[in-house]
Amino acid sequence: MLCAADRVLELSGEKVLGVFEELGLCLEAVFIRDPELVECYSVEVVSVQAYDLHWLSLGAADEGVRRRAVEHVAESMRLAAELEAGYVVTVPGYGEHPPGAAEVCRRSYLELRSLTAELGVTVLIEPLSPKRTTLLPSLPRVAELCRELGEGFGVLADTMHVLDSGGSPEDIREVEEVMEVHLRGAGDTPPGPGEIDFRRVLRAGAVPCIEYSKGSVEELRGAVSYLRSVLF
Repeated sequence: MLCAADRVLELSGEKVLGVFEELGLCLEAVFIRDPELVECYSVEVVSVQAYDLHWLSLGAADEGVRRRAVEHVAESMRLAAELEAGYVVTVPGYGEHPPGAAEVCRRSYLELRSLTAELGVTVLIEPLSPKRTTLLPSLPRVAELCRELGEGFGVLADTMHVLDSGGSPEDIREVEEVMEVHLRGAGDTPPGPGEIDFRRVLRAGAVPCIEYSKGSVEELRGAVSYLRSVLF
């Protein structure tokens, strides 16, 4: 099982990796971006988040901002290759976007296509909910974009964002392009019993990843125990 370390535990990189090693978790790297540090622990890195896309946008009208967003994804892809991680996690962009932003975003991803083949890294696109963006705020639209982009691209679905979009997290299983799923409860809470039936979310072959706002080590232990009991 995978976990977005720095999003979940507000600890130093060393302590986070120690907890992951103890719990047998794989890593989705967010702020832990030091290959030498990671090598000190028996923790496999599966994906790397291009986290600067929280304030940069691949669909930005400002060409300078768009270029910085593309380069940040490229840097994250090169880091993923160095860490032997197969995925880089991206979002099109947060906030309000003008008409035409979807085509700008598509062009940005096309610029990264040759690098996916060169590095052997797949770019995952995570649709945010309409509460957080006006740019491609739906799972079906991002799945369609990935089909257009072709090999080297896939969908990352997030249970909270799907729920916030008015859909059912169970819909994720029907989307063939989904390669990874962020598992969290409604309201950005640790995954557990409640509104989402996590047993009915994952499709075959999709990587489960725990991601929610920072909490305690004990909350993470509880989330890991619960998901292992219902998924495996």
